[in-house]
Amino acid sequence: MIKITDKTKCCGCTACASKCPKEAIKMVEDEEGFKYPIIDLEKCINCGLCEKVCPYNNEYKNKKIFNESIAYGGWNKDEEIRKISTSGGIFTSIAKNIINNNGVVCGAIYDKDLNVIHDIIDNVEDLKKVNGSKYVQSDMKENFKKVKWHLDNNRLVLFSGTPCQVAGLSSFLGKEYENLYLCDIVCHGVPSPKAYNKYKSELEELDSKKLKSINFRDKCTGWQEYSFSARFNDNSNYIEKAAENSYMKAFIGDIDLRKSCSTCKFAKLPRYVDFTLGDFWGVDNYYPELNKENKGTSLILVHTEKGEKLLQKDDNIFIQQCNLQKAIIGNPSILQHNPPNKNRDKFFAELEKVHFDDLVKKYIKKPSMIRKILRKIKERF
Repeated sequence: MIKITDKTKCCGCTACASKCPKEAIKMVEDEEGFKYPIIDLEKCINCGLCEKVCPYNNEYKNKKIFNESIAYGGWNKDEEIRKISTSGGIFTSIAKNIINNNGVVCGAIYDKDLNVIHDIIDNVEDLKKVNGSKYVQSDMKENFKKVKWHLDNNRLVLFSGTPCQVAGLSSFLGKEYENLYLCDIVCHGVPSPKAYNKYKSELEELDSKKLKSINFRDKCTGWQEYSFSARFNDNSNYIEKAAENSYMKAFIGDIDLRKSCSTCKFAKLPRYVDFTLGDFWGVDNYYPELNKENKGTSLILVHTEKGEKLLQKDDNIFIQQCNLQKAIIGNPSILQHNPPNKNRDKFFAELEKVHFDDLVKKYIKKPSMIRKILRKIKERF
């Protein structure tokens, strides 16, 4: 049976809990707000499936990937979609095509309380829920099982998530499905839901207002110099440049990320997915024509022929092939993980006692760290 003794080797993907034939595994939140598998020994039959399906023990490898990934820069031709998207809005167009062909999309959305969860979307109108980066680890819930049900019933499925979540789904499924498209993201790491909820509640306390929406990557100040914004139930807004926002400082400063993020085994090439999406940081250095208006440029890495065909038949996007190595330079998270912030344990030890803004000021305060944050926000170096 699976037993987590080293938290750097559990990404919380839920593959083990989803695979258990006796539903003996529950994902339980720890003191930092991250979920880990806990086994009910009375239900467990020692079948060993949970250990076998863990992507840290048995990463499923798609044999149909290209020898070298193909890199593109591009965007959605619909200016409104591009405007509300984190980068260029490529994902929305791909997802729309899947749904229009009687398919479903599984991705991260906000629930009614602005918690970040994965859910199944089966109509175009709801795709706006999947738009935008959500800098907190999503709750996968029962979606691995739901995805399998749709696949087994011959529906097209597009699954989007962090590299570890996609690896977890692939390992859970255990075989390749022609009707499944896998999309992972260029991932810097996943912040704690507990830290996110604390920041969110303190934001509401600021003016005694209930939050209505959150946008971690508001383009009101441009794509590269983006802002954090929130809207309250009275339609008033809170906007702060990312470089000055305490939540974004904590995220970029690696202080509230899951322990497994600092040893991520999925930050690499090749990737056993159909395509990878991210921001094309550093595009100005090599392809300035792809960022003339600072509206957002997506980086697309295509890894399979299936992914390439899906991309090429989409008439609603503009793409330009780019040099893979040049594309990676501005996106080091494709190939490497960041070491944990040296103050990480202190941060979590005081999370419930100290105001979030004060906690960030306390542990991310050195000029060198601030410069690092500003540099990462602009170029992701």
